[in-house]
Amino acid sequence: MKLLVVGVLAVVWLDALGVYAQVCTGRCVPRNNCQTDDDDPPPDVDLRVGQEDSEVIGNCSHYLDLCCPLDMIIEEPPPRQEEKFRPCGQRNPDGVGFRLGGGKVEEAEFGEFPWSLLVLELQTLFDFEAKEVYVCVASLVAPNVALTVAHCVVNRTATNLVVRAGEWDTRTESEVLPYQTSPVKEILKDADVCSGDGGAALVCSVAGSDTSYYQAGIVAWGIGCGDENIPGVYVDVANTRSWIVENLNSLNVDPAFYTSCSGRCVRRDYCLTDEDDPAPDVDLRVGQKDSAVVGNCSHYLDLCCPPDLIIEEPHQPATYDQQFSSCGKRNPNGVGFRLGEGKVEEAEFAPNVALTVAHCVVNRTATNLVVRAGEWDTRTEGEVLPYQTSPVKEVLVHEGYNKRHHNNVALLVLQKPFQPAKNVQTVCLPPPGVRPATGEECITGGWGKDRFGKDGVYQHILKRVSLPIVDSGRCREAMRKARLGQKFKLHNTSLCAGGKKDADVCSGDGGAALVCPVYGSENSYYQAGIVAWGIGCGDENIPGVYVDVTVMLPWIVNKLNALNVDPAFYTAN
Repeated sequence: MKLLVVGVLAVVWLDALGVYAQVCTGRCVPRNNCQTDDDDPPPDVDLRVGQEDSEVIGNCSHYLDLCCPLDMIIEEPPPRQEEKFRPCGQRNPDGVGFRLGGGKVEEAEFGEFPWSLLVLELQTLFDFEAKEVYVCVASLVAPNVALTVAHCVVNRTATNLVVRAGEWDTRTESEVLPYQTSPVKEILKDADVCSGDGGAALVCSVAGSDTSYYQAGIVAWGIGCGDENIPGVYVDVANTRSWIVENLNSLNVDPAFYTSCSGRCVRRDYCLTDEDDPAPDVDLRVGQKDSAVVGNCSHYLDLCCPPDLIIEEPHQPATYDQQFSSCGKRNPNGVGFRLGEGKVEEAEFAPNVALTVAHCVVNRTATNLVVRAGEWDTRTEGEVLPYQTSPVKEVLVHEGYNKRHHNNVALLVLQKPFQPAKNVQTVCLPPPGVRPATGEECITGGWGKDRFGKDGVYQHILKRVSLPIVDSGRCREAMRKARLGQKFKLHNTSLCAGGKKDADVCSGDGGAALVCPVYGSENSYYQAGIVAWGIGCGDENIPGVYVDVTVMLPWIVNKLNALNVDPAFYTAN
């Protein structure tokens, strides 16, 4: 046994045994020595039976004994069948062999947390024989490796330590399953240690599972015990995971012992699934650097696939739909899965033309720009559908654009058209005479910063936010009060939306589409605006400013006609 690291005996004489024994009409024996029906539910036991300070009387003198009819007694229990390790983190919420009934306070069921270990040290007390003395608690991460806190074992000799698995009640050896012991061969310590007590596992539910648990922490230290508003301190296993896994790898430990997938983690398109099954939910926090949330696989886009359903050969290159669907069709439930929990952005309204703000591309060389469609998480290429890229052939900037961001619109003409796919479709331009009403909720988003200023972080996954359209007069007054002064005028090519606290686009979202529902349609959207500029991000009562696409529509359509773009690509049905 290797150990990974991030008493007085009281003898009680029971003088009323005869009273207890008189209740049993058979014979009191350990539960394993009594033949029972395998289909019977596990019996409840009362922990108070047979305890020193208890007046509760049972059929037998100890709660673990069973009053067995004489013809059902097994003098020599048969050997148990050999067990195999199950997938890691499997809790036994109902215990093993019996359940706790009366007398339960904070006790765990027998075998409820099968990874819990007892660490003991061989010590010679008062010059007598060596005794196993309690040191701390640990958790089992592999059949031969235990995890605990460094301060429990630092400066102790490995060969003096013994680890006990399957222990529950330290006062008896009559549990339905025996505990197992193993001497410690080696202690591997991280460089940073501290003083205190602990070692027990703090476990949390694996995302998406009702029965699996992962170790989030290790009991380290605290001030007092159970005092209100004073939490305990635990070792953060997520932050030490790389050290733990590095050492497990050096010990040639099979990752199957400490990963919760009972098959193999593969990309979703490498696992054969039923097309009629609903799209699975995923938790975006799984596998992220600053997250302690653990899933069945190391990344939220991977799937724990049964071995017989794994597709070893890579899929053929993605085949795209034969044609684009009607413009502005949103996929509200996503494609392939659902969420449980400096970039130029643009909207595509023709296979070879993208719409963005002029200030993002003015004075840039067209051939240095690349447009990506179907992107979602910029950190991975493992999405269920691939993104597509196209170099830019030409940049068309509105002739009236100036440094004040008037007429702030541009078109990007692509060298190769994008191919239609479920994650690549066109957006509609505003239908004739249609403008979003004040207060109407529209949707925008992008990969920009999560907050304004140097503390803001660009996002890896495409974000979305719903914002209300704001009246131009109210928007102008809000801008004047915020910073721009009484002389500020809102240009007629501008549209405002937002003003909700902590709900906004931000730096890096320039060019993103602000889309509103097409009247009379449940799932079609037209582009009402283009993210342009703002004062701060997400400040209450300060809306963001967008290019008003309805006002710019004649210029846009004129350019599209010159490029021979079919109006069917951007016209709402």
